[in-house]
Amino acid sequence: MSANIDEQLIGAKKRDEQQRSAQRKSVQTEDELKQQTYKMHYTELAIQQLDAEIKALNSLSVTSLICTLTGTKSEKLEQAVEHLQLARQEFNEHARTIVKLQSRFEQLSQLADQAADTRNQYDQLLLEKQQELLERTDETATRLKTIVDTLDHAGHQLRILDRCLETGEDVLNRLSSLNRAVSRARKKKLNVRSTMGLGLVYNVAQQKAANPLVVRAREGIEELRQHIIELDLSANSPNDQEVAEKAPILEPLIIELHDHWIHTVVDDHSATHTIENEIRTVLNALDDKRDELREQAATIEKQRRQLVESA
Repeated sequence: MSANIDEQLIGAKKRDEQQRSAQRKSVQTEDELKQQTYKMHYTELAIQQLDAEIKALNSLSVTSLICTLTGTKSEKLEQAVEHLQLARQEFNEHARTIVKLQSRFEQLSQLADQAADTRNQYDQLLLEKQQELLERTDETATRLKTIVDTLDHAGHQLRILDRCLETGEDVLNRLSSLNRAVSRARKKKLNVRSTMGLGLVYNVAQQKAANPLVVRAREGIEELRQHIIELDLSANSPNDQEVAEKAPILEPLIIELHDHWIHTVVDDHSATHTIENEIRTVLNALDDKRDELREQAATIEKQRRQLVESA
């Protein structure tokens, strides 16, 4: 094993930890800056109000006249001047604090901006050392290969789940378009009934306009079903079982969305919503599966890094 790689890894990891710490501190400092800026603005408003009060007391205003008659002018003026001095001191303190925080934030931001480059360097060194370890024939190499293969499989499954959920969202959009078409067809049919008295009259043009939307929705659901077939549910976890239980819903929906579907549901206000709800049920199960797999992959990735670093 190359001692040089180990030394570089130690250095890169130390810099990475420092820069990650700088990132966290820069966020905290930015929050402090916002708070101090708000306080300074609030104090500035108080100063303006006190200035206006002092001017009113010193002028021939109604306020000054009332205070003179009640014998409180001198006391009020003294209090206002005292409060103004305190407010100005507070304002200056906020201003000094803001200058310090801005300087600190800029320094931390500069250090934090280097985090991505350092992390990339660290990852590259880790991969180089990993490759060296995998070329060996000892127990460490065997353990590492198992971890790497598991991570690769998890990554592949996560990509499939991403495609499933993207396709599912597209299906929901297509169903939304279909629902609007059904609503228009229903409205047209009701208008025909009310104006012509023909209960069975149905606008053929409306049906033809909606049929391509039926086809697109059906094709989208079929694409979603095909993506789910690619998933590995052999772990038989609760989320695997949930996906396996919900996925079969899709096939009857594909059959249901035949070319004359819109004609059969024009009087059913809940038809498209029922299908949307079925799709959402499947997508919720897939989303839970993705969350679970992401957590597992993060844990395994941590094991990989620890093994490579310590070997």
